[in-house]
Amino acid sequence: MVAAQGSTRARWGLKVRIAQWLARYYPLTAIVIEDITATTKPGKKRWNRSFSPLEVGKRWCYRELGKIAVVRTVAGYVTKALREEAGLHKSGAKLSERWDAHCVDAFALANAVAKGPARPTSVRMLVLVPLQVHRRQLHRFNR
Repeated sequence: MVAAQGSTRARWGLKVRIAQWLARYYPLTAIVIEDITATTKPGKKRWNRSFSPLEVGKRWCYRELGKIAVVRTVAGYVTKALREEAGLHKSGAKLSERWDAHCVDAFALANAVAKGPARPTSVRMLVLVPLQVHRRQLHRFNR
């Protein structure tokens, strides 16, 4: 699980750095990602503009990940079908640190490519929390 804090650029960069770190220790041949799509709405410039950084960051991330291994994108409904085919349940408890809330889709995607065991052999998680470097903290010290 990766904490979602900081800028959009920082979150995409963290994903790339984690993949680079994993590639140092494991022979990655493919990276499978559930692709996100931001639907644009006609006549809603503000709505559409708010998704632009997300799309730019996504394309940058996919290019960088492509330098590590082949990147395969999968639609959300395909992920759901793979998960259900494997008989796995996805929890809706997103604020918890539960495997079935955060890792079950990743397992289903990886298993579809790597042809591993049908059921997970371990549900232990490594929780990565990025360091938060705070600059310009005058407001904290002027109390």
